Amino acid sequence: MKMGDGGVTYSTRPNLLYDLLKQLLHEDSFPKYKEYTRSYETFVKNWIKEQIITKMLSGEQMQQLETELLHETVKRITATITSISKDMDIEEFIRQFCSDLEDQLVFPRDALDDFWILINAKTDQFVINLKEFIEGMESHLTEGYANKTGISHITEIITHLPSKPHELLFTRLCGCGEQCPFCGTPCEAGGDNHKEHFSSMHRPEAFAQYRWNTSKKLVIDICTTLVISDTKFKNSKTGDKWHPYKEYRDIYPDWQITGDSSMEASDYWKYVLMKFNNELAEAYNALPADIPEAWKTLTAEGALRSLRESFNMQ
Repeated sequence: MKMGDGGVTYSTRPNLLYDLLKQLLHEDSFPKYKEYTRSYETFVKNWIKEQIITKMLSGEQMQQLETELLHETVKRITATITSISKDMDIEEFIRQFCSDLEDQLVFPRDALDDFWILINAKTDQFVINLKEFIEGMESHLTEGYANKTGISHITEIITHLPSKPHELLFTRLCGCGEQCPFCGTPCEAGGDNHKEHFSSMHRPEAFAQYRWNTSKKLVIDICTTLVISDTKFKNSKTGDKWHPYKEYRDIYPDWQITGDSSMEASDYWKYVLMKFNNELAEAYNALPADIPEAWKTLTAEGALRSLRESFNMQ
């Protein structure tokens, strides 16, 4: 999925998230924004999966993928057969065969029971017959793939792959999937083997259910401002006790949030909060945030421009 038509979408994390957030902007769906901000990893994986399915439906990619996967599986099976000693009796051979391929294939108990009927057969002849059967099976299945299409078929294939392509793409491009504990923005550190999480694009804390204690209004401030303020926060991690933002690393030692009072949320997230202020408040049992007058002039077009700038898209 990183090559050919649309391949640029999956070449880097910024490309992928830009495409996803642009789609959310066009769809204008609060439930989807809520799911993205609260369950980032699950949402993005499902979104990637949808893109893969759409891509597969647009041509012969699904048939090609199935054929390639089948061919690789047959090669693995054939190599396993060849590597096992022909001096074994049938029972030993079958047990070794199943053991070597258990990460690739599932062997139903009733199917294995049928093999034990051959307990007195000659191993060398059994191997010859098995190879011939597998070759015929590959040819038969390849012909059958041409007649199978549709979303349900493609979804079933992807779901049952040993390595899920949407999960692999997420790990390679999006890394650990951790979200900022205060605003929910995803970690930007590459890969999943890092000691600290960070993000350069924090968003209003309203998206992570934060509200002011007295007014109960959603918080429009961002983390980079709050961590150098005298403000306090409380949640389940603090035992519902007030804790200074300045000492947030006592609670979240794995997150590095650089304090900067000059930073603001992007116009993209300002627009989304302004647009869905009431829906967010209702969903999080809070009162709507006090939206600055300047935010009320923001448009979807301006939000898209902001998104391009955030991800350096031309």
